[in-house]
Amino acid sequence: MMHVTSQESWKTKLQKVFLRNNVRLLMVLLAVFVIACILNPEIFLSFNNLQSMCKQLPEYGVMSIAMTLAMIAGGIDLSLVANANLTAIFAATILKMQPTGSDAGDILVACLVALICGTIFGLINGSFIAFLHIPPMLATLGMQQLLRGISVVITSGRAVSSLPMAFSLFGNKSLFGKIPYLFIVFLLVVVASYFLLSKTKYGMRLFMMGTNPLAARYAGINNAAVIIVTHGIAGLLAAVSGLIFTVRFNSAKPDNGNSYTMQCILVSVLGGVNPNGGHGSIGGVVLAVFILQVLSSALNTFSNLSSFYRDLLWGSALILVMILNHTLDNRNERRLIASLK
Repeated sequence: MMHVTSQESWKTKLQKVFLRNNVRLLMVLLAVFVIACILNPEIFLSFNNLQSMCKQLPEYGVMSIAMTLAMIAGGIDLSLVANANLTAIFAATILKMQPTGSDAGDILVACLVALICGTIFGLINGSFIAFLHIPPMLATLGMQQLLRGISVVITSGRAVSSLPMAFSLFGNKSLFGKIPYLFIVFLLVVVASYFLLSKTKYGMRLFMMGTNPLAARYAGINNAAVIIVTHGIAGLLAAVSGLIFTVRFNSAKPDNGNSYTMQCILVSVLGGVNPNGGHGSIGGVVLAVFILQVLSSALNTFSNLSSFYRDLLWGSALILVMILNHTLDNRNERRLIASLK
């Protein structure tokens, strides 16, 4: 009985830590939004700009959730962008090969092939990590280079474009003419990911394994299965991102979203995910996605500001956030341990 009470107390304390982190992120989001409004209200608050923000963030928002899963497991996935691009190229190539590529059946087949291939690539990543014990960074880096090489060979480095308009129409449509369908897709992924992590046995096992793999194994958890499933889901989400790329731009190419790898890591860390594993929440990651999008859109309103400064900002922000999170995590851990004594 005491053991159960202790576990419940630990879980309650941990939930309070997540809540404090999300409140802090919400305050940062509001502050950044207000500053952006003050600096350039006419452009930033325009309907077209707000709608454009909702169309842009699903691309790396979905991929950031995939990165979050890999990092909660105690690893990382550097192959997400390459996975997204290659699966998008598969879908685009299939659509161009079909004489009736505008039919719903052809579009469904192309999307299913992309999703299945993305999942397979993720499962291969997980198998390398789980069975061959290759460090996640090296395994996914190798997969990144392999998938990128296949993309270049298939396309000769060129974009696969001129896709059926029925395919790209989804990316330009909005619910009630206001909420882009792509943003709704992002919200559906968020809800599904939250349910997966907080309401299923898989989520519990993922957090336990990420916190302490040895203790999880002694508790009867199949760590290898959890790792493989996690990277499989990450690969599936990468394919969803690839399809979002393709729908938005009506084309697919090997070098789409090259900067998104660093942005996804930044979003995950900013959202409270511990790079060592076992700690993080979907709510925090979603808030971090919005913070990054507001910052990016605010920078875009200044036409005389070079885009190179954005990489400098993302890199500096990543380092500062990691230092801040490290300091806060240590303080919260000391408080948590002290309160349970």
